[in-house]
Amino acid sequence: METKTLELTLLSYWHCSTGKGEGPGADLLAIRDASGLPYVPGRTVKGLLRHAVEWLDELEGVQVTAPNSATAIFGTGIPDSGGDKRVRKLEEARHSTQAGTVRVDSAELGADQAARDQWRAWATHKDGKAMIPFLTTTVASTRMNEQGVAQDRTLRMVEVVVPLTLFAKLESAQPSHLARIEQALPLLRELGTGRNRGFGRVHVSVRK
Repeated sequence: METKTLELTLLSYWHCSTGKGEGPGADLLAIRDASGLPYVPGRTVKGLLRHAVEWLDELEGVQVTAPNSATAIFGTGIPDSGGDKRVRKLEEARHSTQAGTVRVDSAELGADQAARDQWRAWATHKDGKAMIPFLTTTVASTRMNEQGVAQDRTLRMVEVVVPLTLFAKLESAQPSHLARIEQALPLLRELGTGRNRGFGRVHVSVRK
């Protein structure tokens, strides 16, 4: 089994949502771990990597059935049709899906387990707890009409995280699959929500 560590350097405010708000505060809160530290869930990181490899496959004309294609690396994608049609396609796909080979961990502060433990110890200490609020801020956004006027009841307050450097571990029994992912990393430019408003600009590389 081969492993690599991704280094995700966030270059702007970013937001990975819990889907929940806090009443009179932010309408959308950033996701945090049990100690209060922000992170990017593994499923989000995996989706970004899959998108990058799919894009590279398309640029190079790589077939879906190729041994180093996105499907071979990450497995068969989930049908995106809505409603009953999606349920039927999921049931059909259950009998014909292909499993992926790569396991992707969440992207967290700390390049290894010892460093992550130190961050969590800091975050749960009284001094760290006092500093945790400074890792995030709240920004407002609203929808504009064709005349450039803000529409009623569209104001949203979103909690965003300051630029940080996060790390995620990749693991696979197929070294060529990890090499293919590394080849696709330059295609990644943003993560999280609000990317069309400048949030989530990121540089991703393999930590040497």
